[in-house]
Amino acid sequence: MGKHNREVEPYILWFKSKAWYLKCFCLEKNEIRLFRLRRIINIRILNENINLTKLDEAVLIEKK
Repeated sequence: MGKHNREVEPYILWFKSKAWYLKCFCLEKNEIRLFRLRRIINIRILNENINLTKLDEAVLIEKK
């Protein structure tokens, strides 16, 4: 796996299967993504507003 720069709109920190994840809307992939926190090497917080209208309550529910 190579290193990737991604711009995301964070939604929630999520503990799943003994690991922490960032659940967010990935602007590159234009979809909801999970990123494992321990794999994030460098993070930069931008001074921008997040548009949460792209996300709804169903984002929080893991499909089984």
